[in-house]
Amino acid sequence: MAKENKYIRSLIQSAQYGNNAALEQLFEMNMGRIYALSLRLMGNKPEAEKLTAAVFVSAWKNIKAIRVDTFFANWLMSLAVYNALEELRKKHADKKNKITGKANKNTETEIPVKDPLEREILMLPETERLILVLNKIENYTVEEVSDLLRITNKETLTKTEEAVGKILKILPDIQSADQLFNKLLTITKVHAPDKSVVDNIYNVVHHHRFEEAVKKKAAEKPEEEVIDEEELKKEREEKKKSAELKKKEREEKDKEKKDKPENKKELKLNASFDFSILKAFIIPAVVVIGVAALIFILFSGDGGWEVRIKNGSVIRESEEISENTTLPEGKTVSTTANSYASVSVPGFGDINLDPQTSLQRLKEKNSIRLSTGTIKTVFSNERESFQIAVPSAVISDYYHGYSYNLSLDDLGNSLLSVDKGWLRVAGLNKEIIIGLEYMLEIRKDHGCSLPYHFSASPEVIDLINNISFKAMESSILPLLEISGPNDALTLWNLFRTSGRGVREIIYNKLNSIIPHPDNISKNELLSLDAGKLIVWLKEIQSKMNK
Repeated sequence: MAKENKYIRSLIQSAQYGNNAALEQLFEMNMGRIYALSLRLMGNKPEAEKLTAAVFVSAWKNIKAIRVDTFFANWLMSLAVYNALEELRKKHADKKNKITGKANKNTETEIPVKDPLEREILMLPETERLILVLNKIENYTVEEVSDLLRITNKETLTKTEEAVGKILKILPDIQSADQLFNKLLTITKVHAPDKSVVDNIYNVVHHHRFEEAVKKKAAEKPEEEVIDEEELKKEREEKKKSAELKKKEREEKDKEKKDKPENKKELKLNASFDFSILKAFIIPAVVVIGVAALIFILFSGDGGWEVRIKNGSVIRESEEISENTTLPEGKTVSTTANSYASVSVPGFGDINLDPQTSLQRLKEKNSIRLSTGTIKTVFSNERESFQIAVPSAVISDYYHGYSYNLSLDDLGNSLLSVDKGWLRVAGLNKEIIIGLEYMLEIRKDHGCSLPYHFSASPEVIDLINNISFKAMESSILPLLEISGPNDALTLWNLFRTSGRGVREIIYNKLNSIIPHPDNISKNELLSLDAGKLIVWLKEIQSKMNK
């Protein structure tokens, strides 16, 4: 039995274990081949691009299903054929699930090939084109083609003859069917798709990967954890009983000491003590000690940070804790699959932890690092700033007082959504300002995206990700065309992070949505005057808050 070569097999295994670089390499090696097949199956460029993207997204979703004896390229081609036939059947559902036999009416621009033979193949009616491509180019048997198209073998042979006759009539250089079939055997098997197609595939795969990771976290509630919770409950009850017993023993010992003659004598002597001395010296000393202790608590390692358990138990470092505790500097707290907790930060508010969330209190003042999971932060401090670090970015308050949700998946990618207030997100030489009812993505190796509104369409989000993570300036104009008032903050961030060449185009669009105040000029904004940009941002904020 033939086997995939060792290098390809190693890439497949790495991709199955979640290695994104290996997956992208497999995609790049087969992109041109799948696009060429998609073009011949669909007969035009737009649908071929759509099919190519669908094939690779499906390959990513099902990468773990590939058997050891399966050739990766053949597997991709079978996905392309299956998806193409399904798509064509959807288009012609009124034909009782049979592929149409009508001629291809595609325009010149929709058939991006120069070879006369290939152009004529693409211009054939769907049934004839599919039979010729599958049987004579991809080497499917007549029986296999008939099964795929749900027609008889006789119909397959008849349609093949019709297709050959049409091509021979138009291309006089080809004298016979045998000559045509020989040419089809040597026809190019690779067509490079536009860069935008490749970029879109990676963006779609990333988006699906992020969603799958979030869903997986939400769904994971192992039965073992539920059992552990019951056991922990019993342990807590036993510890409570033990503590009550020890307390009772101490009280009895203290009572015995008080009942001893020497203690009674000492009490009698103390009773005659001059309490004016106590008032003059002891009480002030106690007050000073109390204040010092309070200052020590607030500014020492614990600093008053309290972990409050809402359900289940938490892990602080490697210790499992079932009661409220403190969170010293440098320490990490984690929730289990079934537990909820919050970290109360004095002077700020609460950080709520969802199940399977881990965060670390950093040694820097008022700062934490989210390691995995989801948190909801509700802060109201009006004097100091607070920072949350994730891979490739640091989130801090732009205005004091805010509420937001932050999720971090296993791949190190984050999703930030703001319910109240304004935040600053800085990372990889880029700073983004995000406000209420906006969200943005933070990718481990690419930094943060432009923010987009909660109501943004998938098309807007795709264009934003193209601009943010693929540096595709070609996506700016399509974004501007479909942008509205809810996209004003997106455009303001795009304006201040774009090159001079496109900045004026963005300015014109944003200014038509929310004009800047009269006391600042277009040239000041185009030169990215920081103070003037803030004035325009405040104008945008005032309109957003209405």
